[in-house]
Amino acid sequence: KVFPAFERVIPTSRWPGVTQVLYSFGTELYHGLWIHIIVVFVVVVILVRLVMYNITGSLRNNILDRILPFSAYRKMSASLFLNSLSAMLRNNIPLNESLDVIRLNSNRWMRNHLTVMQNNMALGQPYGKAMNTGLLGASELLNISLYASLPSFFDVLQAVSDRARKDIEENIERLAGILRSLATLVLGGCVVWVFGALYALSDAISQMSSFH
Repeated sequence: KVFPAFERVIPTSRWPGVTQVLYSFGTELYHGLWIHIIVVFVVVVILVRLVMYNITGSLRNNILDRILPFSAYRKMSASLFLNSLSAMLRNNIPLNESLDVIRLNSNRWMRNHLTVMQNNMALGQPYGKAMNTGLLGASELLNISLYASLPSFFDVLQAVSDRARKDIEENIERLAGILRSLATLVLGGCVVWVFGALYALSDAISQMSSFH
């Protein structure tokens, strides 16, 4: 409502650059740009989910799983996997059968990890090495290697799962803090942009009036 009033006083072609950009952006938003932004956001979310649930191999393990949101998803999936595996081992379900049960409700990415684990075990590899598929972190694999032969192995898995879950919660809290700071900066930047654009336009109008 403010800028059209200024437009009747001075043509937009003579507005300061910062004001022209703000006015153009606001006009585009009013005429439907916000719909395009929402559509792009939804498409990006869908694509990320598809990649997250389906892409496997070295690209996933060495690159994607090291960055957000894939790294958070991997850690969360690893914690749930260890928790489920611990519960089934505690109920005297053999390890291989436990992996088969977990596979039933898993997506393609998780099924790939489970398949590699079972193939490694079939080759006679120890649990710590067999489970080194890119799903579990170094600390989890170390604990599995050290305590796999103990009668309370399922308790070790539960403890590792709980520790992983705690790490995830701490990481989420840190990420939330960063996002809040970024949101504050963006909001502050927008406010400065609007006031700066209005000030520049008012100054341009004042200079034009002084010439008359």
